[in-house]
Amino acid sequence: MDQQETNQIPPVVVDLGAVKKKHIKRLRRGEGKLLPQIDEVLAVLKEELSDELGDRQLVPVVLVYEQKDKPRPLFKF
Repeated sequence: MDQQETNQIPPVVVDLGAVKKKHIKRLRRGEGKLLPQIDEVLAVLKEELSDELGDRQLVPVVLVYEQKDKPRPLFKF
């Protein structure tokens, strides 16, 4: 293993739950109600991982997904 591979910090996944499309659009622009939540998570991570991080920076990656609607039956029985 490389020295670089052993120094990697495992990814942290944060689930913000169900969010309105409007809030996601605002987050993409760097504003809105979700931005303080992400900032808070980054601040907590920086505190907890300060020894492991050293002079490196955390880079947030926000993954947005949309669940497909369930197909509705044509006839109700």
